[in-house]
Amino acid sequence: MERYTKHTVAAEFERRLFDELDMDKTYLPVKPPGGIKGPHGHGYYPDKDGKLRDVDRQNMSHGYAAAGVISTSDDVSAFHRALVKNQLLPKELTQVLLGRLLPKEQPAKTASKPAANSRICDGKGGYFGVTGGGPGNKSTTYNTPDGRVQFALSATLAASNLDPELDPLMEKAAEAILCPSN
Repeated sequence: MERYTKHTVAAEFERRLFDELDMDKTYLPVKPPGGIKGPHGHGYYPDKDGKLRDVDRQNMSHGYAAAGVISTSDDVSAFHRALVKNQLLPKELTQVLLGRLLPKEQPAKTASKPAANSRICDGKGGYFGVTGGGPGNKSTTYNTPDGRVQFALSATLAASNLDPELDPLMEKAAEAILCPSN
């Protein structure tokens, strides 16, 4: 992309996404080890001996555009809201990208069958979660398919950036708020 636009990926993200969606606290650091700007939670990750270490200043440049964006829960929610409302991509591409999470367009009398464990509160709003994170942090934003209702939560402790033990706890917290009668 940089070759064709003559701008850095960070500049293009800023212009095409972050500015357009008013994601004022989101950025892609380009000079490691820049750390996180402004007040923020610190993530903790166990070292080889199991002692928790603050990974706030971890250099995430290895992920660059794929995993290096730093954001807030509000800004991530703005991104997900725009995505599910088809404001970022045509509806068909959004469906491909989130196909296992969004209900498929079906005849009126046929119920959708979402993938197991990808949605909560089915029958009472049908929220789906989109998760991201890295060592020491994990966040999930639950959305209704139309993007009108959202619930974002994050954790600053993880044994792994894909910690399977954390997922059910985050899902349970979301269910307690979004579908308390379940």
